[in-house]
Amino acid sequence: MNLARTCMCHLLVLTCLASPAVARADTSMAIDYAIHASALSASISYCYSKYGPVYESSPGGKCFERTKRVLASVDLKASTENTKRVCDSSRSLQTCITSEIWKVVSAIVTLFDANKI
Repeated sequence: MNLARTCMCHLLVLTCLASPAVARADTSMAIDYAIHASALSASISYCYSKYGPVYESSPGGKCFERTKRVLASVDLKASTENTKRVCDSSRSLQTCITSEIWKVVSAIVTLFDANKI
């Protein structure tokens, strides 16, 4: 429950930060940024919720290093392409991207659990 709450807080911040980028930049680039930032945020949130602060040589920092190795096996490009296909216009992007990001974050957290990070 704590992990889910932490991830959702990070996603909310990312969505708020990405909103101006969507208005000014290419939607495709905004989606790439949102998916990759969400994956990184999920990694940090996961480690923080399990081990505390994430900094070099701390248990949280060691967890973060492990999650980065696992993230290397995740096909984020496929996730961004799928999100671009599902959220095909900037108008629908605002209502569509949150659920698409949640799918990516949920899959990543499940992968971390499966790898016993």
